Amino acid sequence: MIDFLSDKVRKEIACFQGRGLNEIRLRSGCPITLKVNGETVTIEKLIISSEDIEQAVLKLCKNSLYSYEDQLKKGFLTSEYGERVGIAGEVVKENGNILTIKNFTSLCIRIPSEIKGVSNEFYDKFYSKTFGNVLVLSPSGVGKTTFIRDLIINLSDKGKKDVVVIDERNEISLKTGKESVFNGKSVDVLTFADKSFGFNQAVRTLNPSVIVTDELFSEKDAVSVVDAIYGGTMVVTTAHASTIEGFFNRKRLSSLKKSKIFDYYVVIKRDGSSRIYEYFDKNYNKICF
Repeated sequence: MIDFLSDKVRKEIACFQGRGLNEIRLRSGCPITLKVNGETVTIEKLIISSEDIEQAVLKLCKNSLYSYEDQLKKGFLTSEYGERVGIAGEVVKENGNILTIKNFTSLCIRIPSEIKGVSNEFYDKFYSKTFGNVLVLSPSGVGKTTFIRDLIINLSDKGKKDVVVIDERNEISLKTGKESVFNGKSVDVLTFADKSFGFNQAVRTLNPSVIVTDELFSEKDAVSVVDAIYGGTMVVTTAHASTIEGFFNRKRLSSLKKSKIFDYYVVIKRDGSSRIYEYFDKNYNKICF
């Protein structure tokens, strides 16, 4: 993990690894800042240089920025172990279209985590008895992807469902080469596919029982979800929001409210170093076990 960072950076953060570290921020001319169990930690004694950032990006790109232009112009790179690295710098445009980012100034590194069994309460006590479409909501970094990654295993191995994962940023499956970190018995992964292509490809050629994807953002994403569900495929997905009401107040996703397309909502909140999981039905009534 994080082997694209310099030795001096890795040395400073080594004591936090495996102890709730979920985000690393590197900014040129500034100290390292970390998120550890939801708290901000600053390592004052090491100031990050522009060279530290540039070298990290080059390692992520295997010394070929051109080969990673599609990811760069979207503002992120994904390491081979699934760390998503958000990139800030100079955005290069041509005729109004974004070509790439250069002169990198900062990195926001999200550390993926695996919590086995985190979806068991939802799956075993309720969901497995009445399968349906699921939307998982939480603020950034609280655990949406971790939850659906575990739910994929339950759907595949307990539910015997054929699952297609549309993994735009290689954050769900953490795919390295041809292998994924999780080993669901009936899971097919489309890595780095956008949702429009992924949903179309999955429905037309892979015959899934369930499509799982992460981070609904645009109206185009919403249309892909609605089309798949009306076409008879179950969907599990996520979005950034603290509440169901907050999610539906986002205008770009308003069609999902009108269609009332989701059968269940999972809302994840942080309480210090712990997480609280709340479950709701399609009418937004809280489900109590």
